[in-house]
Amino acid sequence: MVRFVKGFYSIRFQLKVVVFIILLFSLTLTYVNAYLYAKQKVLDVGEEMFTNVLKDTVGFIDAMNQRVIAGDLTLKEAQDIVRDYALGPKGSDGSRDIQNSKMSTNNYMYVWASSPDGTMKMHPFDMEDKNYWDYQVEGKFTVRESWSNPEKTGYVFRELWKNPGEPVYTFIAFQAYYEPWDWIVGAGGREEIIYKERLQDLKIHFILSGCISLITGACAAHFFAEYLYRRFHEINLVMNQALKGDYTRTVEVRLKDEIGKLAENVNSMLSNVSKSMLPLSSIEERVSLNRKVQDDDDLMLYEAMNEGKQRTTQDNENITGVLEELIQTRVKVLESERRLQKQIHHNLFIVQEQERKKIAYELQNGTGQILYSMALAIKLMDSKSANIEMKEHLEGLNKMISESIIQVNELSFQLRPALLDDLGLLPAFRSLLHHIEKQYAIKTHISSSISEEGMGDEVKTVIYRIGHEMLTYYMKRTKLDFVMMTLSLDRQDYLLKIMLSGKELEAIYQEELKNKRIEFSSLEERVLILDGNLTITYDETLNLEVRLPLVSELG
Repeated sequence: MVRFVKGFYSIRFQLKVVVFIILLFSLTLTYVNAYLYAKQKVLDVGEEMFTNVLKDTVGFIDAMNQRVIAGDLTLKEAQDIVRDYALGPKGSDGSRDIQNSKMSTNNYMYVWASSPDGTMKMHPFDMEDKNYWDYQVEGKFTVRESWSNPEKTGYVFRELWKNPGEPVYTFIAFQAYYEPWDWIVGAGGREEIIYKERLQDLKIHFILSGCISLITGACAAHFFAEYLYRRFHEINLVMNQALKGDYTRTVEVRLKDEIGKLAENVNSMLSNVSKSMLPLSSIEERVSLNRKVQDDDDLMLYEAMNEGKQRTTQDNENITGVLEELIQTRVKVLESERRLQKQIHHNLFIVQEQERKKIAYELQNGTGQILYSMALAIKLMDSKSANIEMKEHLEGLNKMISESIIQVNELSFQLRPALLDDLGLLPAFRSLLHHIEKQYAIKTHISSSISEEGMGDEVKTVIYRIGHEMLTYYMKRTKLDFVMMTLSLDRQDYLLKIMLSGKELEAIYQEELKNKRIEFSSLEERVLILDGNLTITYDETLNLEVRLPLVSELG
């Protein structure tokens, strides 16, 4: 289950999902548009066919009327001929056999006629010579409003209708008023049957084509995601080896794209770290050599003491001089070793802060910008999508990316805030306290009476690191009520004071005393690098005081 969750949050999986969703959305949109367009075209053809059928029917009626005028037929005989010709012979049940019609009609398209008073004059069902003026379909007087309305002629329209024994359906109709007989003659058919049968094959072919395209696109997305994953994975492997102390491996730069630039930056970073480690190796060799010299001096001292026991009092004066010289030499060696150890810690601190700065910059301007661009793209897709289910997927994906952006910004801020380098120590502390107020609901205050003009970058970094780690440590262990920070200049020292107020601080402080404040050994080392002093006391509030000289041995 854990491995599945990790895979779900991987860039490889997310890229596959996004490409698949885009492909599915595009194919669905294309299918819907094509289907609706084809449906409309089929209906347009049907409307044109109704118009032609109606014109033929009216033409035949007019021909019969001419025979009535000539005296060859009576009006009733002419009308019966029209009914049999247009709708087929009438059966015993009152309905007509439309299959024997001489017109282009069938079970979904036929002609009819009614009079303005609502009486059906011609109809394939058993409705002829019956009045339907008050007939309603879903609460609407369809006959009086449409079929028997002389004004509803000369154009195509849609109307609800229900024949005996059939459900309610939408009817596409075209009508004309034949004045000599006072008939409103119409031709039309059921909308869904007109396009349903004609579009069935098109729907099947399109679905098959869509499935093939979807599978092909999914395979392409899979291989593309795997390709990107391998490139990122190679960078990850090199970084893991660097964390283990191996700075010799590099990332192969295949393309000059964003990933290629990231690989170049990683290679450059590892090269800089490797170069900065060379002086440290030289210092360690010097320390080892000094220790060897110290051991040789100790051996000489031991031999001299044995020899002194055997010599006379006169020789003791010479031995005393030798001993003093050896002691002075040993003191100098110890002092040199102390300086070298401070230099090692100092260089390590510089390298560490440089890498923090580079990684924070890459996170903010590299990974952060990529995630932000993805979020904008998904918002654009969401705004153009009409599919509710897809909108839900896009909203979930957008929420996931937004949370990732927040985490990247938080990690970048924890590594090294950009304000420290851009604006200075006081703005960086203000941003830190604002972040604490927002996240932990703690009251904070900061004041400063120093000018940062002459303050070195290392001093700023040490002071900020101490304040940041101190606050982070105690906020994780207990609930604080108030935090106050003060920056000032005391004689020849920079002075940082931090006061913390909380219910459980005294117990935590006593525990730290008992454990010899192991948690703050790293803070003390950083202060000692710059010849400073760190003290922590408790008097109703927990108080931390850091003193750093204006100019240290290393500055």
